[in-house]
Amino acid sequence: MVKIAAMGLYAKHILPRVIDLACRHEDIFRTRQELVRRAHGKVLEVGFGTGLNLSSYDADRVQRLWALEPFWDSMQAVAEKRLRKSSIEVEAVPSGAESIPLPSNFFDTVVMTYTLCSIPDTAIALDEIRRVMKPGAVMLFAEHGLAPDRFVQRQQRLLNPVWGYCGGGCCLNRPMDKLIAGAGFRVPDMEQGYLNGFRFASYVYSGQAFKD
Repeated sequence: MVKIAAMGLYAKHILPRVIDLACRHEDIFRTRQELVRRAHGKVLEVGFGTGLNLSSYDADRVQRLWALEPFWDSMQAVAEKRLRKSSIEVEAVPSGAESIPLPSNFFDTVVMTYTLCSIPDTAIALDEIRRVMKPGAVMLFAEHGLAPDRFVQRQQRLLNPVWGYCGGGCCLNRPMDKLIAGAGFRVPDMEQGYLNGFRFASYVYSGQAFKD
């Protein structure tokens, strides 16, 4: 019982700040900025977290933002200051991506940055994301995942259990390109490569995926 309570305190009070700090890494933040500024119209952000992307949205292009976050109760305390500063209207949606309580064919843009790594059922989540996107809508994504080098892949496999336990379920070695393309998206451009940092956690897939 003591262990469960300790993990509950960690997940609610410490983990959100750890994730926030990690995602403010210069290269990670720059990748997010470049993607997020392209968002337009009705926007769904999958894995809103602590609202780290908020300052990167172009308020003149975004009609409204829906913030999908299953751990909203934990993240809200850190996100609140950013929400107050933002001129964009934000609606919190405290739910997981596997069951999005929003209409079909509704969003112009979906933003997903460093989120797919920690969603328990990626296939169902990606199907749900496609469902809520309008035909022709775009998903802007940046996700770390499976590295191409065997030595790094071995590190990812070895570290995965501990990394996931401490990192809120984050998985180091998901093949993001195959997951996204396999969900029926059209992916005309996807960049892949290492960012600065630990190679086992810094191989990033980023780009645009369309619902045709």
